[in-house]
Amino acid sequence: MNARTAISIATLLVVACLWYLFTSATGWVGSARFPNPAEFGQAVRQIALTGYADARIHQHVQHWRSLEPALLPRTGLLLRGLRDMRIPLSLTQNECAVIGGIVRVAVARAAP
Repeated sequence: MNARTAISIATLLVVACLWYLFTSATGWVGSARFPNPAEFGQAVRQIALTGYADARIHQHVQHWRSLEPALLPRTGLLLRGLRDMRIPLSLTQNECAVIGGIVRVAVARAAP
């Protein structure tokens, strides 16, 4: 191993230790500002293994090249009506309930 590689590895280890120290061990940087290593690992696992919100890109209707568009005439309309909400994994159930209530009111106001 040459000196450049050793310095690179040492730098990554120091940054990882500082990340853990500031976010997990001391809580100096809150998870609302910057995720701690455990939250980052959960997010990576969710995206890599189940897809974001279990919406796997390879199963997305626009990637179904074997189907004719005429077979799914309302799919585009449905997809245009969807909204993507990226919710942090660190929220409590009460915080999620508050967000759900806000979304419910907004949807009720927007409904014809």
